[in-house]
Amino acid sequence: LYKAGGAVYLEPGTLSLTVSNSTFQGNLANDGGALFVSSKMAGVVASMVWSNVTFRQNKATGGAGGAVVIMFPSTQFSGDWLVFE
Repeated sequence: LYKAGGAVYLEPGTLSLTVSNSTFQGNLANDGGALFVSSKMAGVVASMVWSNVTFRQNKATGGAGGAVVIMFPSTQFSGDWLVFE
């Protein structure tokens, strides 16, 4: 069990992430079953681009975000064909 981000945890200093044609399935973490973006990245603008991505049966066991937690207010999130099941 991961504390945060069962599949992806964006550390401070990570400026961009692009994911396409992917499925995040069955991930487990306390916060952000599949994805967690750290709040320690204040003052930095991060960019995430998603295309044709499915989040399926991800789970947060005790915190927030069964699939995704974005704790970083300056995150630019864009995407198409996002499916949450």
